[in-house]
Amino acid sequence: MIGGDDYACHLLHSIYGLKQSPRTWSDTLGSKLSEMGFTASLADPALWVRQEEDGTRSYTLVYVDDLLMAAPTRAAIDGIISGLRTSFEAKDMGEPKFFLGMTVERDRDNKTIALGKRRHVADLLEQYGMTEAAPLKTPLPTSIKLRAAGQPLDTAKYPYLALVGSLLYLAGGTRPDITQPVGALTRYGAAPTAAHWDAAKHVLRYLRGTQDYKLHLGGSSELVLTGYCDADFAGCPDTRRSTTAYIFTLNGGAVSWCSRMQKTIAASTTESEYVAQSEAAREALWLRKLLMDLGATVGTIEIKTDSQSALKLLNPIISQRSKHIDVCHHFTRERIANGELSYSYLATSDMPADALAKSLAESALAKHRLAMGLLRV
Repeated sequence: MIGGDDYACHLLHSIYGLKQSPRTWSDTLGSKLSEMGFTASLADPALWVRQEEDGTRSYTLVYVDDLLMAAPTRAAIDGIISGLRTSFEAKDMGEPKFFLGMTVERDRDNKTIALGKRRHVADLLEQYGMTEAAPLKTPLPTSIKLRAAGQPLDTAKYPYLALVGSLLYLAGGTRPDITQPVGALTRYGAAPTAAHWDAAKHVLRYLRGTQDYKLHLGGSSELVLTGYCDADFAGCPDTRRSTTAYIFTLNGGAVSWCSRMQKTIAASTTESEYVAQSEAAREALWLRKLLMDLGATVGTIEIKTDSQSALKLLNPIISQRSKHIDVCHHFTRERIANGELSYSYLATSDMPADALAKSLAESALAKHRLAMGLLRV
């Protein structure tokens, strides 16, 4: 047999599991979709759009080898599937009921879609022995402030990273109400403590009582995108950094949300809120591009904030209190002048993003959860 250290295999085709395999598959599938008349969205390359002869649009959303299609008629979808079958082995699963771990419930009469992950929650509860645990009303009590110091956790016995990773997947999919505590728990993945493990189990007990909640979208033919932003000034006791929180709703249902620590230490509440406004603006501009690729007409996007002082900073003024703020956060003023964004005041008691900035009491959380479109029905 010929061989040796100076010999190598020349692959004629990509093999599953190799480093370049995902790219090869993406190029292959993309070439086929382009051949069929689709164009990749500039906002999200996983979304492919095709303009039909009658002026309507067809869409194909790609997640590795799972494809989700939407078109005005069933015949258009059948045509897409037939085109793909000329190059690939494809199976038509029918109208989606389950996609990427989410249940999809569509009410055509009311024009709504409900997304849930009850199965994922149930599996988590069973995996960590919490199926019979007493349910709790909030993800974390307002009295708890997570810190780095504490009794080190035996990660060989308690799979902290696995649990937090599962919670993070859930929070990013259909449960914005647990985004803040889960985001805080991820900061201590390198050196978790027993208190962090207890806090993660606390989140599980909250999910135990809310596992039937689903994210409800739609209900109106007119698309209205609204943003909400907030900040928790110096909320991290270890670094004294603030937390940015924002959430965007489309016709009353959350479509994008975030809770993350700010990169710099804010010198005041106003500065932390101003930075949150800037980060929300970036997300709003991306959502604007995405909606336009989906064929929607998007006017000025309104973003609501509960800080009067941060609103005043949107005017092009310089003061001793604001001249040190990084120039990158001032681009919001230009977008307002262009008519792409607008900002308005909303009281903290009515601010849904407050639930993504810090832990809240049960009554406040329930109110904001409803505003996000999270319902049990």
